[in-house]
Order: sequence, then C-alpha cells, then structure tokens
Amino acid sequence: YTRLALRALKRRRLFEERAASQERRLRNILANAADGIVTIDAQGVVRDFNQAAERIFGVSAAEAIGRTFDEVMPASNAGGHQANVMRYLGTGKSSVMGRGRTMKAVRRDGQPIEVHLAVSEVVDQGERLFTGIVRDITETRQAEERFKTLFERSGEPHLLFDDNGLVDCNQAALALLAVAERA
Repeated sequence: YTRLALRALKRRRLFEERAASQERRLRNILANAADGIVTIDAQGVVRDFNQAAERIFGVSAAEAIGRTFDEVMPASNAGGHQANVMRYLGTGKSSVMGRGRTMKAVRRDGQPIEVHLAVSEVVDQGERLFTGIVRDITETRQAEERFKTLFERSGEPHLLFDDNGLVDCNQAALALLAVAERA
C-alpha cells in the first residue's frame, strides 16, 4: 500500500505541477496580449484587467480589479454598462455579445479614443463571466480620415479600384471623365 500511495502522490504532484505551469503560461499570455482583455462578473465587478487594457483606458489593474466597471471608467464610457449587462442577463440579447462593435470611449485622462469591443460569455463553476477584448483603433480611424480628406480635396483626379472594379473617385476625376455623379 505504501508503494501505491507514494506512486499516487507522485502522480498527483506531477499533475499539480503541470496544471500550475499551464496556468502560469495562460496568465502570461493574457497579461501580455496586444489587445485589452477585461473580465467582469454578472454584477459588473472587474476580475481581470491586462496590461493592454491599462494602456488603452489609462487605469491600472490594481485600481480596476475588485471594483465595478462603472466605477472604474469615466462616466462617458461606463454610461449604463451594468444596465446593458443586466438587460443581456434578462433577455439574452446584446449588440456586442459574440460579434463586436466599434465605439467611442474616453481614457481616464479625458482623451477621446475609438475602440473595437467584442464580448464573450463563459460560465465557470456556475458563475457567469464576461470577457471583453478591446482594441484601440483611434490612430487607424484618424489615418483613414486624413486619407479621405486628402482624396476628396485633391485637385488631381484619383480613382480607387478593388478586385471588382471602381470603388470611388474624387471630384477632379468626375470632371475629367465628364460625369456628374459618382454612382
């Protein structure tokens, strides 16, 4: 029996070490992901807040974890966040759950940003948790706007094509082609 017990203890220790190693690896991956990862429970209390979320929102994980998302975020971000969670819990309907959307937000310092947010739900040991993956797309949107402005205001004719043909053109191109409208 002693041998069997020692073997069982050795196997158990090995499984525990593997589990601890896998947990460390997963925690490191989540902590260092390029996108913000925020997990909240059904009451809106922040459970996880990775480094990218800290950069995006300007809030430290120590400040966020254990408080409700509405308490952590500026009012313009939170704006009824918990009400949306409660509505989802009651109806099962959400505009962001499982698909994502682009939205305006504000960093803690008041700087406006634009983010893409996708939320998924997981049930862990009977507890409902919601994980939001957040990507700051502010610079991309600003670059798109600059390109659009330059494109539209250019005095040179510009035509944009994709694999299916003409996508867009500016006023100078319309004049060159002697066409009144883009359509």
